[in-house]
Amino acid sequence: MDHEARWLAGLRPDIPLHLTRYFPRYRDTTPMTPVDTLHRLAAVAKKHLHHVYIGNV
Repeated sequence: MDHEARWLAGLRPDIPLHLTRYFPRYRDTTPMTPVDTLHRLAAVAKKHLHHVYIGNV
């Protein structure tokens, strides 16, 4: 995530980054994204970007 956030900030640090929680659907057994993971990723991204948003929490 740090690499992606630094790359986006290199383009423009005011680019918004939306982190969306994954939920499995019909017959998919992949577990949903833990909310803690989204918060940790957002904290890393906020070191470089001005607008970081978490969704589907």
